[in-house]
Amino acid sequence: AESQPAASLRREGARTAAAAAAAAAASRTGAPASSPPSAPPPTGRDLRQAMAADPGPRLGPDGLPRDGEALEAMVRRILRDELSGEMGERVSRNIKMLVEREVRRAVEQLAAEADGED
Repeated sequence: AESQPAASLRREGARTAAAAAAAAAASRTGAPASSPPSAPPPTGRDLRQAMAADPGPRLGPDGLPRDGEALEAMVRRILRDELSGEMGERVSRNIKMLVEREVRRAVEQLAAEADGED
């Protein structure tokens, strides 16, 4: 099974390629790239043309950018998106529980030490 970050990276690469293909299809029909869904869906030919003409990051056979900076930007964007959603809420909740547990331990340890001094 593919890990969640790897799947997110693959989806991001596919989104980039799909956006380029949609722009190619729109230019073929003369419609703006952000036209309503009535524009024809991009074809495989549109996708190949967009990928050949796109000066953006080149994708490797795994669907990820070959350029380190582009890959880094993609990972940053994915992490930001993931951490602003449900995963971010879980991380925040887990960190709060961890901090509360550590504070409770420290207070209990201080109380035990104070009891031992009496």
